[in-house]
Amino acid sequence: MIKLLGIVLIAVGFALRWNALLVVVLAGIATGLLAGFSWREIMEMSGRLFVDNRALVLPVIVLVPVVG
Repeated sequence: MIKLLGIVLIAVGFALRWNALLVVVLAGIATGLLAGFSWREIMEMSGRLFVDNRALVLPVIVLVPVVG
């Protein structure tokens, strides 16, 4: 149950109109820590997934300024 705290963080961050990218990254890190992963494991997973899916990242990077 507590592992889903990231969803609450996203809802609160969006409700308070904080920076969307910052809210999502912090919620992901918080969820990873609550799930029992170390800081190093979270960063390794983020980097590995970024490299594996970098073809999908380009449209997101192009659309972020439009959304923001």
